[in-house]
Amino acid sequence: LEQVAIAVAEIVPEAIELWCYGVNAMQPNKPGNDWDFIVMLPRGASASRIEMLNELDGPLSDFRKIGNQTFDVQALQVGDRSPFARLLQVEGFCFWRKPVSLCG
Repeated sequence: LEQVAIAVAEIVPEAIELWCYGVNAMQPNKPGNDWDFIVMLPRGASASRIEMLNELDGPLSDFRKIGNQTFDVQALQVGDRSPFARLLQVEGFCFWRKPVSLCG
């Protein structure tokens, strides 16, 4: 998961969270070869940026197949209230958050 977080953060520097969902999130004792991730963008992220990231040939599509692992990475905006976003919070888990810098 750490390698995925590093690679996604390079492609989507504005990412603030990474979530895992699906079979591997629900059955951690029986991980499979198909991994599903959501990269969360800040509330101000434009719809066109999210759409571009989610395109089949977009920058996140490079994760489709690495070795014998298949990755599906999609983008959502924090605060999304779609049925999928609600399901993600029930069936998924956040495994990376962008560090917060403190003003000094």
